[in-house]
Amino acid sequence: ALSANPFAAVAAHVGRDGDALSNGTTRTAGHVCAPLPLPTRTGLPVCVVGYFDTRADDSARAQGGVQLTAATGRADESARVDWNRALCANVAAAYAALLEVLPSLVGGGTARAYGYWPTAGELAQEELGELVLSPLYERLAELPLFLTLPRTLVEGDRGHHEGAALKRLGDGLLCADDLGSDRLRQFAEVHFSVFDVPAAVSAEVLRRAPKACRPFTPKALREYVRRKLSDPKKRERRLGTSAWAALGSVPFVLELLEWCARDLGPGAASYAELSG
Repeated sequence: ALSANPFAAVAAHVGRDGDALSNGTTRTAGHVCAPLPLPTRTGLPVCVVGYFDTRADDSARAQGGVQLTAATGRADESARVDWNRALCANVAAAYAALLEVLPSLVGGGTARAYGYWPTAGELAQEELGELVLSPLYERLAELPLFLTLPRTLVEGDRGHHEGAALKRLGDGLLCADDLGSDRLRQFAEVHFSVFDVPAAVSAEVLRRAPKACRPFTPKALREYVRRKLSDPKKRERRLGTSAWAALGSVPFVLELLEWCARDLGPGAASYAELSG
């Protein structure tokens, strides 16, 4: 019989002997304890502890000790799989609670803490994506854990600096990994609250919590430029500020136009968006 204790927890290795770990050792090996250590790895950058059902049989051993998919129709196997999959929900909840406080615990703050966010490419069992990563990222999307890049806003003769800050997903934009040159990226960072999140983490967020995301897209940039520069008087004033100085470069303007039009094509959108 199962112990019927739905306990699950996660632990991150953030320091040794009172010192923060070096950059190359922030990730643990992804051990699983049930509650004693198992000879398996999850691929998660944390240690998982839980009362998983690990009764030995060939199917369980073939999946590394924690069985998440039934290989036969036996009742005992189905019960084991159902229990282990249900327990993964508690793993995800514990993991979210850990990541919420982790920036204050690791050396290097928030940017360093992203090293403990899991990605699908590292998983040892594909099922963990559905059972742990999806509910985890859905929860993280609701929390102010996304670091924005610092930027200076300039309008006319006035300007103010916004330092890096932690915000929720809805308060900024996830910048595409294929944004283009450094000049285009810098232009986006000046005019938008852009999250400074590793590309692999951004990909997981877009995949697991798409409704909470505001990706930086050609359409978003088109609408922004049109809104800011349509009025002739405001356009003349804005183009004289440092925030819009890049538009004085013909190569940059051509690059900007190319990126703004990259999603326009047959069945995609209307080129009329570029006029007016």
